[in-house]
Amino acid sequence: MMLLPGAALLAAAPSRAVTLRAAPRPARSARTTRSRAIEKGIAEQKANLAKQLKTLREFPLPSGSDPAFVFRPVAPRRMR
Repeated sequence: MMLLPGAALLAAAPSRAVTLRAAPRPARSARTTRSRAIEKGIAEQKANLAKQLKTLREFPLPSGSDPAFVFRPVAPRRMR
């Protein structure tokens, strides 16, 4: 009796679907606090960002002024 290659797959018992799961994360170390230097650097960055945002938000724009940019789509190049 001759079996077709696909017949073996059909004759096999149905298998369960394979599920992908994220690998378990390693346990965190006991030291989760940041050093003083890192905390100082983060505080400086937050202060500088707040100052920059304040400057941008307070910048006066005259009413009816031109927009900062105008979107003009570019036609695609034709392939030769």
